[in-house]
Amino acid sequence: ERMRKELQDAADVAVTASNQAVRYLRERDAARTDLQRETRRADYLRRQLDTIAEQNAELRRAPGTAPAVDIPSGLHPRTADLVLRFASALAYKLHAAEQKYGYSDGWAQPEWMDECRAALVEHVRKGDPRDVAAFCAFLWHHGERTALADDPRPAPRWICGHQPEPPAFTPKAPPKRP
Repeated sequence: ERMRKELQDAADVAVTASNQAVRYLRERDAARTDLQRETRRADYLRRQLDTIAEQNAELRRAPGTAPAVDIPSGLHPRTADLVLRFASALAYKLHAAEQKYGYSDGWAQPEWMDECRAALVEHVRKGDPRDVAAFCAFLWHHGERTALADDPRPAPRWICGHQPEPPAFTPKAPPKRP
């Protein structure tokens, strides 16, 4: 009787383990299928973005057309597309603010730079990158830094277009940990 009980317990454990293994294999296969589907979708979207970026690049190179944004030759087409799309999104955001609040070109006045920096910080907290970019653009126009007023360092002269930009940024390797 005792032996039969132990055999039954062992059989129950084996059945439970077998059921768990089958469930795990089904979940793994479902996850693999989902991953394959999402990978195919991401590849499709990546190809679509590349096609759109190439079409935008062709439009910018079309004879007799001048780009609204001066895109340097050699800039990756997707990066150029990003710049153009963001510039457009920023323009629409600024237009909406002009319509909603009655703004015009008050950003061009130099006496509000401290207020502009404070608004930049506030809009970083709010989370809309277009608002952040708008305040950065206002500061850039005046050759101002985004650092708060208590930072005495002047803006580099190339920021406001007075000198050529410095060489491209080359990231340094992170310091080795002991």
